[in-house]
Amino acid sequence: MPTLAELRAQSGPKPLPRAERTVSLIEGQHLIADAQKLSEERDDLMLAARRTDDDGNATKPPAKAGQGAAETRKRNARLTDIGAELAMISGRLGEHQGVIGLTGIEGGDWQRFKDANPPREGNDADERLAGGFCNFTAVFETLGAYVSQWNGEDVPEGEWDSMLAERIIYADRCDMVTTVVLMHEQGLLRAPKSPSSSSSTKDSATD
Repeated sequence: MPTLAELRAQSGPKPLPRAERTVSLIEGQHLIADAQKLSEERDDLMLAARRTDDDGNATKPPAKAGQGAAETRKRNARLTDIGAELAMISGRLGEHQGVIGLTGIEGGDWQRFKDANPPREGNDADERLAGGFCNFTAVFETLGAYVSQWNGEDVPEGEWDSMLAERIIYADRCDMVTTVVLMHEQGLLRAPKSPSSSSSTKDSATD
């Protein structure tokens, strides 16, 4: 365990928490909608193929001779087509995506922000998207304070609010709020466990 003298010797600027998120531009919104429809159709086809529920109880009468094989061939063919369409959409969506670099604030400043913007009682967004740590809307409206890069290029001050924010789909901006909260809170969430190697956030700052 370090002594006070050792801690003083190690003192210095604390690394700020950082994270990255891949986001989609509004030009790709229709591709996301198409992918969602295809995914739902795929799930429906797979569910329709089941003749028993999770407990093994029959949900459909046995298929007639030959009928089951024909249905399976038709279903598998459609599932193959869906897989190909989803792969194509994924490739096209990449043309309308970018990587947002997020840089956090010091732990004391984050705590003061939370104190000034506590979670609202019974508010779903505060609980689900902000983890119950703070007011979701307050973070959403100040995302520009955390956006530092776009595809590795520094984002000038004010550029997020003046142009970039409205180019990114709303769902991804909501996910950015969650990322901002977690990259500050990860030390609390993981203690006393060691940091996960799969996390996309780094160097969380604490007081």
